Amino acid sequence: MTPDDFEPPFALSPGAISVRFVHHATYLEAVVSGFKSPAGAAAVVAKIGQEIRRVQVQRVLIDVRQVIGEMSASDHAGVGAVLAHHIGSVRCAVVARPDRPKGQIEPAARQGGVDYKPFDEVEEAVEWLVAQDT
Repeated sequence: MTPDDFEPPFALSPGAISVRFVHHATYLEAVVSGFKSPAGAAAVVAKIGQEIRRVQVQRVLIDVRQVIGEMSASDHAGVGAVLAHHIGSVRCAVVARPDRPKGQIEPAARQGGVDYKPFDEVEEAVEWLVAQDT
């Protein structure tokens, strides 16, 4: 057995987190729930990217208020890079619970071309999401 074969007992599979989609007139809403892990987050972001391309939208609201657990700052940077890879240059509003850190994903997402902004409230996120670009 090599170190690469070792999976700690607390590691979560990508299936421990899921996403459901709600289609709105001007944007796609992705409601994420389950247990947070880097692998799970990457799997969910890939699904969101597929749905964005399938329905051909340029704006997405990702609601992660039902996600349980936390990741490290470096994991958040990885999620930002995965967002950039899978969703590209769309406008992306992310809503998290107010007690969660904000802005850790943003630098990597923006560097990859995502128009990304975190929010505490869905209403504020939608307002920003559908606002005309200035």
